[in-house]
Amino acid sequence: MPEQKALFKKEIEGPKPKEAKEKEDPVAEVTREDAAIFIEFDKRDEDQIKKELLGETITEFFYQFQQGSRTVTGISLKGINEIARRMGNIHIMEPLVKDKKDCFIVKVEVKDMLRNIDTWGIASQRKKMKFTEGGEKEDDFALQKAFSKARRNALRQLIPETWVTKLYEEWQRQKKAQDEQKRQDAKSFMPSK
Repeated sequence: MPEQKALFKKEIEGPKPKEAKEKEDPVAEVTREDAAIFIEFDKRDEDQIKKELLGETITEFFYQFQQGSRTVTGISLKGINEIARRMGNIHIMEPLVKDKKDCFIVKVEVKDMLRNIDTWGIASQRKKMKFTEGGEKEDDFALQKAFSKARRNALRQLIPETWVTKLYEEWQRQKKAQDEQKRQDAKSFMPSK
C-alpha cells in the first residue's frame, strides 16, 4: 500500500522541472469542440451523481445532444455502472483520496475478477462550483463526485465495446417504444370528429 500512495503522490504532483519534456506532443491536442463535448458529458454525469445521492432513480444510460452541426451520443455514468453490474465479478478497491486546498483528487482501482484485469481511474473535483453568471458556492457533493468519476473512468476501461453497443441498442429500442407510447397517448386525448 505505501508503494501505491507514493505512486499516487508522484502522479498528482507530476514530473519535477528537470524531468519535464521540452516538446509537447502534437497528437495530444484537443479541439475546442472536443473540449466542449467533454465538459457537457462531465456536467451531465455530475447531475446524475447528485440526483442519485438525493434518492432519484436514474434511467438515462446514454446522452444525446447537439454540438454545433452534429449529434453527439455517449454513454452516461449510469450506463457504465449498469454494464459493470451486468458483467459482474468486478471489485472496486478502496479509493485513495487527496484533499487539496481547492479540490479533491481520487484514484480508484477496479478489478475484473473473471478476466483477471485490473485498472485505475483518477478524477478531480473542485470544492467550489463556479457559476456562468459569476460567483461560486461550496459543492456539498464534491468528494462524492470525484469518487464517482474516478470509478467511472476505471470501469470504462474494463468494458468491452460489444457491451456498450448492446446497451445502446437496448436503449434505442426503449426510446422508440416510449416515443410511440407518447404518440398514442397524444392521439387518445384528441377529440373525435
